[in-house]
Amino acid sequence: MVYQRLSSQPTFVSICWQPIIWYCAMLLLPQELRAQDFALVRDGAVHFTPGLNAISGESGAGKSVLLGALMQLLGAPADADCVRHGADVAVVEGRWWLDLNMAQQVTSEMRNLTLPSKAMPAGGGDSSGGGYLHIKRELAKSDDGTVRSRVLINGCSSSLRVLRVLGSLLVDVNAQHASVALREGRQQLQLLDTIAGSGHLVQQLSNRISRLSELEGLLSQADALSDDNERQALEEDVEAIDEARIQPGEPGVALVTGG
Repeated sequence: MVYQRLSSQPTFVSICWQPIIWYCAMLLLPQELRAQDFALVRDGAVHFTPGLNAISGESGAGKSVLLGALMQLLGAPADADCVRHGADVAVVEGRWWLDLNMAQQVTSEMRNLTLPSKAMPAGGGDSSGGGYLHIKRELAKSDDGTVRSRVLINGCSSSLRVLRVLGSLLVDVNAQHASVALREGRQQLQLLDTIAGSGHLVQQLSNRISRLSELEGLLSQADALSDDNERQALEEDVEAIDEARIQPGEPGVALVTGG
């Protein structure tokens, strides 16, 4: 464990990996978090290393700024205070290293969101190992006081909706009432899978269920097509009978159709 206090200067300092930051617990932290013209920070970066990370400091030392910068990368709303006074644009960047299991989960979720392959974690979570994920968010202050946001994932334009989805995979935020989430069945299953290390099996099952749904959809389409063919064949038989003017009970008449 490495412990370091933040000084009273509004800048970031080097700390460590997988930390408990104030009331935010990380499932996976970026190797580097950088901010430019964000809130009170002109230009700063924090680097995380393996182990437990703890951040403390006096009021105004920058704990909230650090947390706020991270939350911007996870799709949190932005207001004019996010852009440093005197600046027009604030930039927050984070670089994650994802192991094989996490890279596969993120890649699968990105495909579901129809993101381009270039946005996937470098390496794509294939058998060769994990991959890198670089998230960048630019916050531009408008004349009317609103903030326009631009999102880039591995250099590809994206959206806040995508950031929120990825954030749910990367970060678990624990605040005063966070224990309420433990009552949710889905959360309990996720915790059990995390403890058991069965995340990759969950992903495989999810992929197979998705494939099964696709096949069921194709089967339904095939069934509908078969019904249409049968209906068309019956309609042709009826038309042939009408054209032959066959009367009910008429003897010595055989009807041959293509149906």
